[in-house]
Amino acid sequence: MKTWKFMLAATLATALGAGSQVSAGTSTVNTSGANGEPTLLTIIQNTYGGTISTGTIDDTLTLSNGIQLVRVQDTGLNAGGTTLGLGDGDPTLNNDSLWHDGTANFTAEAKYASFKQSFGYRVTAGTETAVFTDNNGSGTSGPFLVGPGGFTWWRAGTEATTSLLEWYSNPAANTGDDHMITFEVLDSGGNALHGNRTWLLAWEDKPFASADKDYNDFVVEVVAVPVPAAGLMGLVTLGGAAAVSALRRRKATIA
Repeated sequence: MKTWKFMLAATLATALGAGSQVSAGTSTVNTSGANGEPTLLTIIQNTYGGTISTGTIDDTLTLSNGIQLVRVQDTGLNAGGTTLGLGDGDPTLNNDSLWHDGTANFTAEAKYASFKQSFGYRVTAGTETAVFTDNNGSGTSGPFLVGPGGFTWWRAGTEATTSLLEWYSNPAANTGDDHMITFEVLDSGGNALHGNRTWLLAWEDKPFASADKDYNDFVVEVVAVPVPAAGLMGLVTLGGAAAVSALRRRKATIA
């Protein structure tokens, strides 16, 4: 079922193939388009304009307009227990499994799945907080304070004949399977797109035994928003005022 806010008539004029694990630590993405749906490469072109001129989906993609999408590793790294930050992440040191708190705006860019998609984050096991609920591949949300503390991204899908399927950015929570891949998005000068750190999260929504592994089922852009301490009370926070209060108490304890 196609529910996408963009349409693309042209096909990719590129020989990027069906996806291969070129870079160490990245999960293989199926880009064959054999299921009749737009591939993740096509979604990227529609989202950011231009056509893919160089690179592979396993490493760095450069579009004809100069925008770059740098693949974040899915495994390895995270040395010393460090995690990827929304506004201060370093993809050369961290993979995309575990993140730490920040404020962000969210845009649902595409959905190619029969499941309605809910998306958000989990700080502690069994407690998920939604950014989008039953989303069909479009719309914006935020700014939201995500966290506080460390978290994993969370996606859930349901349909009438299927029980709830929940997956996380941390493969360890998915019996070892990697259901989310991440790109950092840079402008033509190599700076953060939109002026702030920008991440594109792409999900595979079915169990790997029956999945096509094309990671086009739900695609979300996350843009970090720098927020001065004095502006915290103006945020619409995930978790409400209690989340802001908890963040302030934590900062006071650290100080």
